Amino acid sequence: MKKIQREFQKIYYNLDKILLLFFTLFTFMEFVWIPLNSWISEGLLAMTGHAYLSPTNLLSVFAENLLVTGLFILLFFVNIAIAYLELALLFTGVWQLLDEKVKHLPDYLRDVRDSMVAIIRHSSLPKVLFLLFYSVILLPFLRRVLNIYYFNKIVVPQFIVDYLSNTVWLGILILFFLLLFFWLASRFMYALPNIYFEHRSVKESIAYSWKKTREENKSVPFSV
Repeated sequence: MKKIQREFQKIYYNLDKILLLFFTLFTFMEFVWIPLNSWISEGLLAMTGHAYLSPTNLLSVFAENLLVTGLFILLFFVNIAIAYLELALLFTGVWQLLDEKVKHLPDYLRDVRDSMVAIIRHSSLPKVLFLLFYSVILLPFLRRVLNIYYFNKIVVPQFIVDYLSNTVWLGILILFFLLLFFWLASRFMYALPNIYFEHRSVKESIAYSWKKTREENKSVPFSV
């Protein structure tokens, strides 16, 4: 009972930091980046004479103006960078809250800032790709939590959803891959702190996480 009480006290003490973390993420994405990104995208489309972008006019839009094509590619990579930094801020903020050392708000903000600077300094393309793949593909529910703008634009057409829902063997196959992704996510979970906070390579982090989870699974009956 005392342990539960201490945990609630810790959550209450860190409530201002938790609220600030999620308020910052939500405010920046909803009121700064998403409107700005939409405005830039609409401006680029206007330069091609098209009002929208769809699979039917994709090639004609990009082939019409090479400058616009280059700017769209640049905007794509900026979205990837924003998503990566959003994940970094979330993981860093939570990681600092888990620290046993008691931190006041100024100390917490300073430590988060220093961690973010270190993460940016040690960033690399393999790290960015792995972390986005892990968070968006292996853990699809994070798309709703993080509200990553670019990935929320990926929509599966309704006729495909209807076809898959009416085909039993495809449903079983999808369920199999969902279970496989969940299993992989659990095996790679220790790679995240190694990449973000220990600044190890993706290969080293995956090997460490795989070994650690395998050792833990040996003590659990019927584990894979």
